Amino acid sequence: MHPTTHRLVLLAGLLLLAAAPAAPAAPAGSRALILDGSFEQGPPPASAWTETANVGCERIGDHSGDWYVSAFDGSYDYWLGGICYDEGTGETLPVTGAVSQILSIPVETTVLSFYYISFRPTSDDLPLDGDRAYVAVDGAELWTLPLIQANDTYPNWVGPVEVDLSAYAGQTIELAIGGVSEGEATGNARIDYIELVPGATPAAALSWGAVKALYR
Repeated sequence: MHPTTHRLVLLAGLLLLAAAPAAPAAPAGSRALILDGSFEQGPPPASAWTETANVGCERIGDHSGDWYVSAFDGSYDYWLGGICYDEGTGETLPVTGAVSQILSIPVETTVLSFYYISFRPTSDDLPLDGDRAYVAVDGAELWTLPLIQANDTYPNWVGPVEVDLSAYAGQTIELAIGGVSEGEATGNARIDYIELVPGATPAAALSWGAVKALYR
């Protein structure tokens, strides 16, 4: 990645703040980060994630210098979308890419939880196109966020966002988190602190005797 070009593209629309608000605290409870769920192992090959993109720009890293906002947890996170200068081709292009890993879904923790921050420095494409962030399982998108100005959260991290994976309980899946950029402009988002957490506990069925006992 060419740091100067990347920084200038993002900062074209940023209002620089003296101090960004503190990120929300992750809730306590029976929850666990997935393998390298906070991206602190750094980019591949050290990362537990496989990274793909249409341009040769590294998107797992410390992006606080470009965004003036730290990672939600630790120092590293994943930046999707945006514009990047590809030193290999000499082109400045909107980024379409993803990170993925093979993941087993325990029956006790079937909800995927994560945090994101989003910012689009340019005006929306008209008509709106398919610029979006997404979470996919085995190629099927289960959560999407259009990368449009109405969805900007900068300078705040938002979450936890929760995606129900109960249909995959006890299975091994391919989890992918990525961004799609169409046209000449796009938005940006960063993803961090990816956990598996318990789903809602189903209400216990009551016998007629138990129901009557409640009203004695």
